[in-house]
Amino acid sequence: MDIKSLAKAIRSAQRGKLDAEFDSLCYLSAHSTSIERANAFLDTLSSLVEEKFLGQQVTSQLPRVSELANIRNATEKLMWGVLYWHYFHPARLRMRSIAKLSGIPLKKLQSSCLDGLRALLDYLQRIEQRERRQRIRNRYLASAARRLTDRLTNAQQRLAHRVEGHLSSGRLLVIVGTLGGGESDVAMHFNRLIESSAHESLWIDAQRTWLDRYGILRFLPDAPQSAEAITKQMYDGLGFSGHSAPDEWIRAIASYPADIVFIINRVDALPPQQWQALQTYMERLYHHHFVLTTRHRFQHPYASFFHVPELDVAQSGDLLENARRSESAHKLPPLDKADFEKLYQLVGGLPLALTVLGTRLAHISVAQAVADLKCAEPPFNALYKYVLCDAWCQLSEDGHELLLYMVSQQHCWLSARHLATYDLGRRVWEAIEEVDRHCIIERMVEGDCHYVRLKPLVRTALSSAIYLGW
Repeated sequence: MDIKSLAKAIRSAQRGKLDAEFDSLCYLSAHSTSIERANAFLDTLSSLVEEKFLGQQVTSQLPRVSELANIRNATEKLMWGVLYWHYFHPARLRMRSIAKLSGIPLKKLQSSCLDGLRALLDYLQRIEQRERRQRIRNRYLASAARRLTDRLTNAQQRLAHRVEGHLSSGRLLVIVGTLGGGESDVAMHFNRLIESSAHESLWIDAQRTWLDRYGILRFLPDAPQSAEAITKQMYDGLGFSGHSAPDEWIRAIASYPADIVFIINRVDALPPQQWQALQTYMERLYHHHFVLTTRHRFQHPYASFFHVPELDVAQSGDLLENARRSESAHKLPPLDKADFEKLYQLVGGLPLALTVLGTRLAHISVAQAVADLKCAEPPFNALYKYVLCDAWCQLSEDGHELLLYMVSQQHCWLSARHLATYDLGRRVWEAIEEVDRHCIIERMVEGDCHYVRLKPLVRTALSSAIYLGW
């Protein structure tokens, strides 16, 4: 769009038809016919011109062209006045007629008209950018909201409030979860908290897949799989268009006047080199905030980290029962306490695993569910792959050896000293740190003794030997 095409579009719209370049504007798409879009286009521009020009009148009398002479040295007022008389007054006077009636030189009027068209074009572009921004944001957010829950525990809600409270003091906030532990749900709750605040936000999913309650792996068709693609979604989400290179996108995002909170969900799903590239891009956008969710701990000098707590036994029982009963068409009796304890020992307090398990329990017995969990039968094979496969594939051989050794041991907690006597020797410390970064073990310190244990779901999954197919 340029001022020449805008002038032409105004004349075309006055004849009831918009030029294609303007007829396709996003903000006009609510109108079904070309005539309606042309009228809406004119209403947008004329309302602004009348507000800027007629709104400055000090009398209630109708304006006269000759009165332009009184504002000939007021550049902005004259600009709106020329636009009004040339384009939006019912008479639509020619420029020579305006010059003759006002006594203002023709060249000065023409210059004012060009300035006015530039102002109108800038106004249209801002409207269009706002409309594109809102549409894209709504699309990104709606996709996430459909698969995330708003039923959080009190501890998870408090965590979302803590993240919100750190916005004023930190530019990079990281929500760390465990194997479907609810980090995305916390981030969505955080997004709802800031919707009514001074912050604008934009949700972006970095994960390529998600697991529904039935254990079916779903694909996100628009999910970016590179730092460049995420940056493009950030650029699009702010309503920008017309640039094709990452450096141009970065400069445009950096120039955005408002402070944006970019919520990037599941950055751990990015390949390591793409994650490094994304960090480089984020460093150039220091004007904005970033809230990330991840299942993979990392180090960053300026980041604040928030760890999502796992559900306790009572909360896990409630979630399991809710999933079970909501799936069944009949009223189900509550699970026996001993049966629940068997299941809890296999999956722990991870919301995703409990939801998939509870949904399945509406159709099978506890004994069958236990057997299926141990043998990685559907839908639990998909659950294990979704929560653990990426981490397993990124671990070193030492990391694999450590995990499989821990699976072979009957003790829940194993001391690091004991593990150091295993084949890995001193390398065991590096292996512990590596698997801990993927949030698949728990750690405890008593005095000078360090202890580790596998998370229940990890032990169950690896015991089934499903990793052999990864």
